[in-house]
Amino acid sequence: RRHLVQQQLEHAYLPINDNHTFDNTGGRFNVTKILTNGRLDDAKYQEYSQPWVSAGYITSFFWYFALYGASESKSPNAFVLMPAVTYVILYHRQQIVSASKLVWRSVLKTLRIRQVEAEEDDLAEDVHYRLMKQNYKDVPEWVYFIMLIVAMVIGMLGIALYPTETSPVVVIFGIIMPLIALVPVGLVQSVTGIQVAMNVLAEFIGGSFVEGNANALIWFKTYGYISCYQALQFSNDLKLAHYTKIPPRYTFTCQVVATLIFTFVSTGILNFQMSFKDVCTKNAAFGFTCPGHNTFFTSAVFWGTLSPKRLFGPGRRYNMMLLGFPIGVCIPLSK
Repeated sequence: RRHLVQQQLEHAYLPINDNHTFDNTGGRFNVTKILTNGRLDDAKYQEYSQPWVSAGYITSFFWYFALYGASESKSPNAFVLMPAVTYVILYHRQQIVSASKLVWRSVLKTLRIRQVEAEEDDLAEDVHYRLMKQNYKDVPEWVYFIMLIVAMVIGMLGIALYPTETSPVVVIFGIIMPLIALVPVGLVQSVTGIQVAMNVLAEFIGGSFVEGNANALIWFKTYGYISCYQALQFSNDLKLAHYTKIPPRYTFTCQVVATLIFTFVSTGILNFQMSFKDVCTKNAAFGFTCPGHNTFFTSAVFWGTLSPKRLFGPGRRYNMMLLGFPIGVCIPLSK
């Protein structure tokens, strides 16, 4: 009886701040009990348990949703970056218009559709811009476009040929998401020095597309989040080179070469790490326990295997967290 009481006390409450997923007994959520061939089996899920997460972990999602915001729509995927977009429109619309005109003129000049007049915009008043434009040639847009096509083809072939359990369309998702988010997120980062993390939004959208498939969700998260993150890092490096008067073509070449080298080095290190016996467990050789892997695993189970519909849909336990979206929209408007 004493042992039973002690067990009930241990399982009475979840940790207030923990990044694991729990079952209805307070133990760790065993995802293998709800899978068949790597996919969610609803019959097994009904027999086992719904997922539970700590108060601190689910609250973090609320504020992520507030950070992104949402528009009212019948579609579960109609989520946009309203707080960032609202802020940018309210306070930085002139810079966006000016930059858009400059990009459009540059594209027309590259395609030689018509003669482009000299740019008369806010950038012309910047001394750094004038010096760089006078002394160095910029990297043409067609070079970026070719690199995008090459990277897209390689990514789609890799997804299709290897057993990733997802569709090459995930690469397109990784292109569209930065196109939408890069300007508002980049402006917020340039003003505040804080990057708006896109991982939860990528998980939310990806989980709605690939419900019940954790492996596919990982690819959606990787392409949706990392593409935007790396694009911002790339822009940050270009900005630093701009103010230190490094020729843009040198900066571009160094970044491309370094990225290529990093690709092979990081892959080699990963393969070496995964060769350790009992890697990422308590019994791993050399104490290699993979710090932080719990969050990634929890996200894969939470957003991929279970999907946002089972967690935040009508009548679900955590659907009140979706209030973060409209609250996030109102915050910039209240300033």
